[in-house]
Amino acid sequence: MAKMDLSAVLRVIVAEEVKAQLAPYADVLGDLQKLVGTDVPRRGPGRPTARVEKPRRAPRADKNIVSDAAKEAVARYQDGQLVRYKQGRGEFEAMIVGIDAEMGLLKLERTSDKKQVARPADKVYPVMG
Repeated sequence: MAKMDLSAVLRVIVAEEVKAQLAPYADVLGDLQKLVGTDVPRRGPGRPTARVEKPRRAPRADKNIVSDAAKEAVARYQDGQLVRYKQGRGEFEAMIVGIDAEMGLLKLERTSDKKQVARPADKVYPVMG
């Protein structure tokens, strides 16, 4: 039994079927080909080898630069102060265990599970009570 290339056989069958289905439109397709021209470049299999390099984006501003407002917001809080903060869908009560004035962050420890998180000072508010 001879070995057959299944993909080649399928290509031949599909090409014949396409020709048969387009046969009624052969004259219209011929006119379109004359209008467009017969030298239509055909792409080979796979991706082209020459890649166009994308233009580079402008560098982003440094994320480590903290505004004066953020530094002032940190100054409102003290170590050991009870605060509340929102994260995701929940709202948590926590105690301030550290303050990073340079970055405008408060290091908090949740009162419920003792998990420590860092939050921006503008996302934290003092517990009224």
